[in-house]
Amino acid sequence: MGDIKFSMTPGYILDLMYIFIFHFNNQEQLRNYLIQKSAKENREFFDHLEYEFSQIPDDLLLFFYLKEDKKCFLLQYCFYNNFRIYQEDFQFENMQKDLLDIENILSSMIQFFFPQLRPEEIDQYREDFKKLINLINDSQYSDFIKVKLCLFFTNYESIIRKLNYELISKEALFRQYYDKNYVQIADFQDNLILDTVIQKMSKVDGNEYIIDSKLPIYVCPCIIARDNVNICFWEKGTFILLGVECESLLDYLQERVRVPELDVFGTAISEKNRVGILNALLTRDEMTIREIEKMFDISNTNAYYHLNLMLKANVLNVRNEGRAMLYSLNRSYFDTLSEVLKIYGTRKRGEKR
Repeated sequence: MGDIKFSMTPGYILDLMYIFIFHFNNQEQLRNYLIQKSAKENREFFDHLEYEFSQIPDDLLLFFYLKEDKKCFLLQYCFYNNFRIYQEDFQFENMQKDLLDIENILSSMIQFFFPQLRPEEIDQYREDFKKLINLINDSQYSDFIKVKLCLFFTNYESIIRKLNYELISKEALFRQYYDKNYVQIADFQDNLILDTVIQKMSKVDGNEYIIDSKLPIYVCPCIIARDNVNICFWEKGTFILLGVECESLLDYLQERVRVPELDVFGTAISEKNRVGILNALLTRDEMTIREIEKMFDISNTNAYYHLNLMLKANVLNVRNEGRAMLYSLNRSYFDTLSEVLKIYGTRKRGEKR
């Protein structure tokens, strides 16, 4: 491993956003973010955050609402999409500047909630409010989210200003919380064996993480996003965002990968397009949803349905590259599945099952 440094600010900003994410999303929506501990322990953690950071306005929900793909707008818009721009000068003030561009936020919100739209279509919906409302009403979102979308696009300037104010307000509170709980980060730094964490990540998602040892490696600890595990590559080095309890999550996910559920796998491959996607990924390694739509001549809605079902079944991996989502085979899953299926194979002489 190369020159390892601890960079606190990226983890600090991620933690600040997770205060809002945890507030606006229930435990079912957060199931991929939290280690599967007892409901009591998770509830105590959420209750403590609510006590420390209370009174968050309801009309900010859409900025932090987790969609089915477990993405929320503000994390994508202000954090991951701009990681290369911020680089080592990753400061809270940079995020505030991004949030001053109200018109760009408006377009980005339309794109985030309706990713099937082309750029020119986004401009059309911006200019035609009635058309935008019809798009919302015809969408697959719940009635509750549809109402929130309509309210946001009706009064987006005021809501975005309120977001800026709340981020500044909660950042002041979080700074005190961070200082009070800094011992968690100190313990994490003392006990971290990064090679072990990287190996566990590879076993969980089937990807081989090749980190250039000649470039600096920045480890960014998180105490609110305590189970977070994420790697961001850029030309001057690598940022690795790790929650202080990330290894517990990785251990849990490793165990989950070891035991594929055959009924879930059967559902994932019970449709010819899904089988076709698996075969296509054998030769293409990674594909975007647009490429899959074109290859199989299916709509964005159908492609998204198939990919989401396959992700839930654990047969695919997905990662971000800028605004694109790249899908690939979860090869670790299939390695484990092949072992499970061996019990149904030809018996050897004298073997009992």
